[in-house]
Amino acid sequence: MDPRRILVVASDPAERSSLVAALAAAGHLAVPCSTLAHGIEGDAGSIGLVVLDQSALDPANRSCVLDELRALEIDAPCLVTLHDASVADAVDIMRLGAFAVVSLPVDGERFAFQVDQALRDRELREKNAALEKRIEAQERLAMIGKLAAGVAHELNNPLDGVLRFVNLAIDGLPKDAQQIPYLFEARRGLRRMADIVHDLLQFSRNASVDSVNEDAERLARDAVAQAVAGLQHKHVDAKFAFPPVGVALPRAMFQVFANVAKNAVDAMPQGGTISVRARIASGRVTIELSDTGTGIPEEIRERIFEPFFTTKEVGKGTGLGLPICQRIVERLGGTLTIESEIGRGSKVLIDLPARTAPFAAARDHGNERSYKAAGTMPE
Repeated sequence: MDPRRILVVASDPAERSSLVAALAAAGHLAVPCSTLAHGIEGDAGSIGLVVLDQSALDPANRSCVLDELRALEIDAPCLVTLHDASVADAVDIMRLGAFAVVSLPVDGERFAFQVDQALRDRELREKNAALEKRIEAQERLAMIGKLAAGVAHELNNPLDGVLRFVNLAIDGLPKDAQQIPYLFEARRGLRRMADIVHDLLQFSRNASVDSVNEDAERLARDAVAQAVAGLQHKHVDAKFAFPPVGVALPRAMFQVFANVAKNAVDAMPQGGTISVRARIASGRVTIELSDTGTGIPEEIRERIFEPFFTTKEVGKGTGLGLPICQRIVERLGGTLTIESEIGRGSKVLIDLPARTAPFAAARDHGNERSYKAAGTMPE
């Protein structure tokens, strides 16, 4: 059943009841209303389909109601019912924007088919729009990647030279020289720039990722341990749940786990829990990494995979971590998506083809155990 509302707009109560009954028989829940204005109260985006009885159309200007649907940004197909509809009438109404014309009295089987076709058309249009948006984003990423590669290559050598000279200057001065603090700050800034250049080069590379199989749980544990190492003034629990038979993943997934875990730690300023779970089904590996952090505001969720977009304070992030993770997962034939709720944390979902050689690795930690990190690496 479609989760969105199907509006049945008809001024005649008997006609409304007939249409609603036909929809119910086909497994759809309809919302009957006498006028379009009454039916669209609330969230217009929740409307999946509109069924308009001929009584809702102005014979002198049939397009007025269909124009009203477009003006209200109701992007849902519209079926128009007509008594004794002629081919000319049907063509005329469909040219005005209706998806199809339903002849009255209603033929339940035919009506159900038309409704299913309309809902299918809407679903395909939505998928097409999402695909076009993704292609546009990928094209933008490709352009940024080429630009980033050029800039990074040009900066890499002179940056390395400047950093070496700063280190030489520090080594050549007395430890109590007044210039030392300034050189330390300069070195810190140069290392920060070197990190950015490294991320730029990594983001722009088209080379294949490391696909050597390793134990997924070990990769996840090592990545989380790296993320929590050196923490101060907060505790982070880490929980793991992996199948007893073990899960094999490409070695490149360590970087994905590490970036996601670091983001999770940063999103929990007062501490919290990182959970990593995996399961194998139907030839796919599903990995879920969740945290109990602050969550991602809805208004920026669509931008989290944009290169250089970050909500962290200056000097804390380059905005390339998640784009790099997404690229690695996609090159491995998988998908990476994020779900989040303010105040309740975020969840990263990774779907990958199952490797052909899962194995049970020797583990010194049981599933679903946790460790606390407070400035030390877990044993």
